Formats: sequence, structure tokens, C-alpha cells
Amino acid sequence: MRKVVLGAMLFLLAGCGRKAESAPEAAAGDAMPSQVVALSSAEVKTDVVPGGVARLSNGEYMAPTAPGSADSIIVRLLDKWAVGDVNGDGKPETAVIFGASSGGTGIFIDLAIFADEDGTPRQLMSTRLGDRVRVIAVHITNGLITVELDQHSQVDPMCCPAERAIREFRVEGDSLTMVSATPPPFVAP
Repeated sequence: MRKVVLGAMLFLLAGCGRKAESAPEAAAGDAMPSQVVALSSAEVKTDVVPGGVARLSNGEYMAPTAPGSADSIIVRLLDKWAVGDVNGDGKPETAVIFGASSGGTGIFIDLAIFADEDGTPRQLMSTRLGDRVRVIAVHITNGLITVELDQHSQVDPMCCPAERAIREFRVEGDSLTMVSATPPPFVAP
């Protein structure tokens, strides 16, 4: 039963908001770029999977939390992405959103950056956006990654983030650094 509920929650989160607008390399209305299509079978680094890596199949990874368990670990590629050069190498990278659940109530939403290496996506870095936040759109402009999302305010229940926010990230070395957040994410005391 929990497997069905978690799958439904990830499905609902994936459908929240409007389609992501993409960078100039992949304008709205264009066919999905090949590097985005290739992500449906990528290896995703995430802390919710034992060993830290989930191999997606059709954009999803699912495994029992323990042998014989009815609970499942789920990692799902969501339909929010943008393509553009984020690290200054002159080649387009893909910024993508994925959701992950380790069988509990949390659905952890991450922003990940992938590079295309001879047709194979390789994850360069990622950062956690929050537990059960709703991503509305991802944009890349001049190397700056902008994520529009609904996050939790001090009064929002965990099911229902309602505070619209804009977070901006920049690649610094081997990591993503949040350079601005309006309003900043709420951190419980």
C-alpha cells in the first residue's frame, strides 16, 4: 500500500505547475533534446539509495527498502529541465529535477546537472531543493540556473507548500552554490 501511495505522491508532484521552459538551445515547442531523452536511463547519484546510485529505467528507479519489504525506494525523473552551458566549457549541460523517496513520508526534490559524454549522460553535481517542494520551472541564462518553486512557509503543512520562491544557482568548482533565494527557504528551529 505504501508503494502505491509513494508512487502516487511522486506522480502528483511531477504534474504540479506548468511545463518547464528551456534555455535558448531548446526553445519551447521544439522537440525534446537528445540529452534530456537520454536521462531516462541515466545513473542518478542520490543519498536515498543504498550505494548512492540509482540506474533509471524509463525515468524511474524502484527497489524494496529491504528484502521482503512492502515499502519501496523510488527515484523519479520529473518533467522540469533546462539545457545550457552552466560551467563555462562552451558545451550545453542539462539541469534536471528528480524526486526521491526512501519509503518514508519524505519526497526529496533535487536539482542535478548532467553533461553529455558521447551520448551518455553523466551527473556532475546536485543539490537538494527540499522535502515535498513543488518545482514550477527551471531556466538557464548566462550560466545561472533559476528554479521557480513552491516551498513551505512557517505555516504550510508538509503536504502543501504554498510560498512561491525563486532560487538561483551557479556552478562553483564541483558543486552548485545557491547565490540567491527570494524568499529564503524556511528552516525549522
